[in-house]
Amino acid sequence: MAFQDPNAAALAAGAKPGQSVTIGGSTFTVTAPKVSTTSGDPNNKRYPDSQIKPEYPYAKATVHPDGSGRYDDHTPGHETFREFFSGGGHREVGNSPDGGIGREVIATLGKVFHNLADGLSQTVAGHNDKTTGGNHRDQVEGDKHEEKGGNHYHMVGGHEVKSSNETQVHHTAGGDKHQITSGDIIADHDGSIHNNIKKDIINHIGANYGFISAGGDYSLHLNSGNFNIEAPSGKYNLNTLSDITITSTTNITLKVGSSTIEIKPDGITITASAVSFKKA
Repeated sequence: MAFQDPNAAALAAGAKPGQSVTIGGSTFTVTAPKVSTTSGDPNNKRYPDSQIKPEYPYAKATVHPDGSGRYDDHTPGHETFREFFSGGGHREVGNSPDGGIGREVIATLGKVFHNLADGLSQTVAGHNDKTTGGNHRDQVEGDKHEEKGGNHYHMVGGHEVKSSNETQVHHTAGGDKHQITSGDIIADHDGSIHNNIKKDIINHIGANYGFISAGGDYSLHLNSGNFNIEAPSGKYNLNTLSDITITSTTNITLKVGSSTIEIKPDGITITASAVSFKKA
């Protein structure tokens, strides 16, 4: 006869720790029941110990020839039952010894399949902790909505890939958005990029800034305000293999120190301490 836990069965029958008993043709020494020593929050322990304390006369054990069975602990304030299966795994429901908080522990050695024909609703009043030793996949055939009343922390130890067959919309109702990246940011777009910004854009760059256009025009249009370029400690170079056209309806001024060249619709004025013309 095969037993899931003959030691617990012996304790349930009234045997005391240290006593030698024989069950199913096997003789062994009974040991004290294993009681959880978890402190703080035992209900969120990954593999909690059994709370069964099978002591006569409050305990009852039923063990079947295939190794499955059930333990019932009727100790006042600690009512608990534990169902176990010959292939492994168990289910335990009852009160914890440290405060009488009810709990349920289910251990399965194989896979778990749930088929629900009409929806699933879950409410967790306290913490909800999930640990997955392998891959985790969510497949939703309809819409998916997530609402969080507090902060949202998302950490990925490897690569993160997001794919959408249609439009992606990110909306922040209030507050700022902060993005911190220790490495590079690479964005590939097959279409256009449109940014609608109602306030300022400020870029602080610690190294070089480069803009490369493989083809097409580069346009910068200001409806109002000034356009300023400053290089306090470096040079400003403008190179082209074709023409350069600078157009103004009022005035164009070239200034170096006290020397100036002013171009106006009615004429050109050169102001300098000396003017030289040299043939190239």
